Amino acid sequence: MILALKIDFINAESEPTKIFASGEITLSASIEPFMKTSYQESLGLSVTDIELDGNIEYPVLQEDEIIRHFQSMELFKDYVEKIVDKIKNKDVTSEFNTVVPSVFSEMELPNTWKYLSGYEATFLKFDYAEGLLESEPSGYLFMLFSVRSLMAIPSCNCTSSGLKDERDDDVPPSEVFEEVDRWVSIGFSQRAFNEILRPYADYDRRTDNKFSVGKNFISASVSSWMQYHAGKLNILSDRIEVDVEANAGGDVNAYARDPLFGGKYGYEAAKLTVDIDQIKFKGFITTRFNKERKGTELVIQPDVEFSDPNVEIDGVIPWPINEIAELVLERVGSRALDKMKDNINSNMTVSLLFPRLNGIGYFSFEFDHVDFYENSSVIVTGIAGDD
Repeated sequence: MILALKIDFINAESEPTKIFASGEITLSASIEPFMKTSYQESLGLSVTDIELDGNIEYPVLQEDEIIRHFQSMELFKDYVEKIVDKIKNKDVTSEFNTVVPSVFSEMELPNTWKYLSGYEATFLKFDYAEGLLESEPSGYLFMLFSVRSLMAIPSCNCTSSGLKDERDDDVPPSEVFEEVDRWVSIGFSQRAFNEILRPYADYDRRTDNKFSVGKNFISASVSSWMQYHAGKLNILSDRIEVDVEANAGGDVNAYARDPLFGGKYGYEAAKLTVDIDQIKFKGFITTRFNKERKGTELVIQPDVEFSDPNVEIDGVIPWPINEIAELVLERVGSRALDKMKDNINSNMTVSLLFPRLNGIGYFSFEFDHVDFYENSSVIVTGIAGDD
């Protein structure tokens, strides 16, 4: 990393104080990341080497003041060179050896891997590579983590919790690279995704309804259920898909009510068979605002689609079930399964990380775009800013 430093010499006797000489230097500092541990883990940068890049420049030189304080110009420049040597020799204790290391010790770097929902990340190692970013040469610092599911689904992750999607689809991705931009990419391997999604692999939901026809002459209670098991998650070229196995069914109980005395009679029960030919489970990466945590979170948003179900009442349909069968089949086939689909799409949104947390002033993350690498990984890219 290149650092520009300026050394000013001030005449403290003058009113107001004035700079009578300045030395400007450019330093090349070699740094390496490390994981430092005190009461918590955090990412730090360590300076390994410091070199002078070029010569010392003197933009301000008042010769009379320099001679008055240093006796000669040569002695003054010798003194500046000794300061520069002390700045470069970070391992030799002096009044200047901590100048460059202190610059990096004050840098707050992203550490949101400690604030995850449903899984934990364990730091493994750093890696560095050179490449292109928006067609410009750039260096890449990779932080590699392993993930372990905590097997815990958030207590409520539904629309009633105040979560809403704040993505603006009309805002195009950034097309121009600027030096002031700070790009961050977060990658998830296919294996990591499968670990994160483990608590969401099984779904079991039952829906109960009551129907009546003929001014309550025939009444029925219907209980329908659906179970599914999500298998392996696969990363495709533009999305995530999950292999899903599903079963569904139910039962119906009906009775007639005497119109004169109101008594119930003719109780009958039957099983419902629900056949769903196909379930498509797709997932998309996006951001949304979590009102409860007051932060923007990166999520996998599910998009589940069912084929039209074939719902039948088993065997010969007895009276009085036959009087209400059409209504039962229609409600179970359309409304009940549609409600289950909505529950899956709402409740199974998976939080990946919180790039910005209320009260934690580390960095903000402005979501930009996602790249999918088939059978390999997903790379989420955004612009990081200092809170």
